[in-house]
Amino acid sequence: MSTVIHWFITHRVAANLAMFCILTLGLLAIPRLQQELIPNVELDRISVQVRYPGASVTTVEQSLCTPLENAIHDIAGGEELVSWSYPGLCSLTLDVAQGYDVNALVAEMRSRLTDPSLLPAQAEAADIQILQVRNRALRIIVSGDESYASLLSNAQALRRGLLALPAVSSAEIQDREKPEIRIQFSLTDLYRYPLQLQQINRQLIQQAAPAAGGLLETGDGDVLIGNDRDFRYARDYEDLLLASDGEGKRLHLADAATIQDTRTDASALAKLNGKPALALDIYRTGNDDITAISAAVNTYLQQHPPAANISHYIWQDEAVNFSERLNLLLDNALSGLLLLFIVLLLFLNARLSFWVSVGILVSFVGTLFILPLTSTSVNFISLFAFILVLGIVVDDAVVVGEAIFARQELGEQGAQAPYQAHWMFINRYYFQ
Repeated sequence: MSTVIHWFITHRVAANLAMFCILTLGLLAIPRLQQELIPNVELDRISVQVRYPGASVTTVEQSLCTPLENAIHDIAGGEELVSWSYPGLCSLTLDVAQGYDVNALVAEMRSRLTDPSLLPAQAEAADIQILQVRNRALRIIVSGDESYASLLSNAQALRRGLLALPAVSSAEIQDREKPEIRIQFSLTDLYRYPLQLQQINRQLIQQAAPAAGGLLETGDGDVLIGNDRDFRYARDYEDLLLASDGEGKRLHLADAATIQDTRTDASALAKLNGKPALALDIYRTGNDDITAISAAVNTYLQQHPPAANISHYIWQDEAVNFSERLNLLLDNALSGLLLLFIVLLLFLNARLSFWVSVGILVSFVGTLFILPLTSTSVNFISLFAFILVLGIVVDDAVVVGEAIFARQELGEQGAQAPYQAHWMFINRYYFQ
């Protein structure tokens, strides 16, 4: 290290050229910096989901989950493998051992699961994702004197439009009723008709639930046998039979129960200024830039005004908080650099004060070039680290500058003064 420093001290042109290269590389790296308020945390866990429409839980277990487990259980770096079987869906999670590359395991899993003979032909392609904690970047409030269905329809249209933007990758509607079809019986109706909830449950399952008849093995492959029942709306359940007598009288579900589809017939869970409201949360995932998300969303809202009697409000924009912290750091850095130059100018000389200040600026600008190479983003934590390191760098720069000035006062000139000053600094801070 001492040899390198001495070489740069005696070769001023090389030192100046290195300084300009560092400044240029740092400035060119600014557009490539990833900006986020809080960095995303990867869980070192991989999720695998495969859909098999119409398949029962037993069929999913036998035809999807078991083959998938057998295909990936011995992947190097995998720890705990857990699977869940649902009607028409198999879900697996694989924990990755410390020290292994998650992306490499995902590539290996994709390679193994592309075998066409592994899963039934009716099964969809495996959806493999690296699980990570999402951070909200923006919240939009959709509010107005309209029905819940109108607000929900407007929020869904807004979500589709935002997801079409390149900068937005994840958005979800909040403060809404759970999307489901509710069948509610009052005590009066239960007493009026001699019905029991268990009996009603069996009747509804027999008539409305998808029925899987198993697999038919053929020479061309396995064929799933089932029915084509498709109950998607509340009106589809109204004519389901609950009971009948010998005279031909029939009791339908709509006669004894209230059927509500919360996707369209519900009340908003939140209000804004006394008006019903829904929230649309925009999340930042992967390498998304929080400032780019904010700019894209604000531009979209300006170009696509809401319908009559409905308003869109940006309730929380994390890019604003990020910009405030970044501006605070820049203001403190520039004001501190100016104050340092003035103080050094009062006690040292103008030339030394200038180069000490320039050295501090170059060191921080050069850091901007290193951040993208190490996959480090500009976030709340890294900004705090910048503030801490700022004090350390300024302190060391002042000490070295004062040492050079002291050596010059003793009569040392040219390259001898800075060389002796840096050597004294190294001995004091690294060998004592």
